[in-house]
Amino acid sequence: IAVEVVFTFDCVLGCFLATFYTLMYWWLGWHLAVNMSWNIVSLAVIFPITQGIGMGFARREQALGEFGNLLAHLRSIWGALHCWTTKVDGEHCRVIETFDDPEMTRQKISELYEKLFASLIAYFDVERTGRGWHTTNPAGKAAAAKLKTTMQQRRHFVGASLARLQRLIQDLKAHGLAGGEAHRLDQYVSKSCMAFDRLTMLKEYRTPQAFRAFARIYILVIGAMYGPYYMYLSQGASGEQENLGLAIAFACAIQVSASISRAWKVNGTAPRKTALKHDGSFPVNKG
Repeated sequence: IAVEVVFTFDCVLGCFLATFYTLMYWWLGWHLAVNMSWNIVSLAVIFPITQGIGMGFARREQALGEFGNLLAHLRSIWGALHCWTTKVDGEHCRVIETFDDPEMTRQKISELYEKLFASLIAYFDVERTGRGWHTTNPAGKAAAAKLKTTMQQRRHFVGASLARLQRLIQDLKAHGLAGGEAHRLDQYVSKSCMAFDRLTMLKEYRTPQAFRAFARIYILVIGAMYGPYYMYLSQGASGEQENLGLAIAFACAIQVSASISRAWKVNGTAPRKTALKHDGSFPVNKG
């Protein structure tokens, strides 16, 4: 992940511009070298970087927490269907054995869970919209519209699977499951739906484009603003050295740190590619 974030177009372009700015100050603005207070550096560089990384990780931690809730409740429902017991005609039996054909019911439940997890993977694999070229470029607008349609369709697939799971819980009442236990399973399904809806909000609503554009421009021109300080560093403690390599290294280090912060905060990692069918559905293993 770190390699994917560092070797991006913005990061490479930022390092190129930082080197260019440093060379321009070296050739034309050597006399502008001045020491800069680290309080200013902390407020202008370090504080935004640390806050950006913190906000980026907080969003991901929230998504992981909701995804864990979703999987935990689905697993609880699976366990209840196969392990809980109920009394039928005075005898205790497992919930799934109250159906006329338990083996066929097991197969249908397995297929339902396969379709549910496959639709979840297919939905979360769709690339997010909201990038700059999605709003400024005609081809980008067409791509964004297609992505939104695909995302909406796959979201409906997940909703349909959750609705089938909820109908299954209601059918259990007709097969002798106590009302209190059925209500508990209804709560599991409801909490699964709530977790999925929160995940969709985290996925579909990105950081505002104005903030992302400001962050990108700020990071690209940060080398020009701190050029005089880089010149001061190149002079060493004595003020008489001419260490251009140190100035460029420091400029690129600041640039890479800022670029990584922006990537974690507003871009995220690169989307993964998966094999999908021509109709946009996700292949389900029937084996």
